[in-house]
Amino acid sequence: MFVFLTVCFFIPLTSLYAQDVPSWFVNPPHSEDRIYGVGSASLKRDSDSKKSADMKARAEIAESVSSIIKSAVIRNDSGSSQRIIAEVVNSPLFKTVIEQREKIEQNYYSLAYMEKKDILKLAE
Repeated sequence: MFVFLTVCFFIPLTSLYAQDVPSWFVNPPHSEDRIYGVGSASLKRDSDSKKSADMKARAEIAESVSSIIKSAVIRNDSGSSQRIIAEVVNSPLFKTVIEQREKIEQNYYSLAYMEKKDILKLAE
């Protein structure tokens, strides 16, 4: 009887706190040609939520770009890897594309990508 009461009590509580999220947010795509990033936001204004979710997705891409460039560029005395990372991240939206955006309840979710070839061009 204890198990039954625990299960009956636990299931409704978990459903109250469970929130649907897009499958691509939980499990972003993987590609040989692209780097993906996801972001989410819930702010007072929808337009701010969209922008914030997009920025978070782009920030996730920026972290990946930084890792890729650091491993791809052989550091020299001029600090070329830092210069390239700064160019990528500071360029206008660093050539990212918002592939999907979804609103569920009050939360916005964004999926962005960047072509890997664009990163490698900067490393040349």
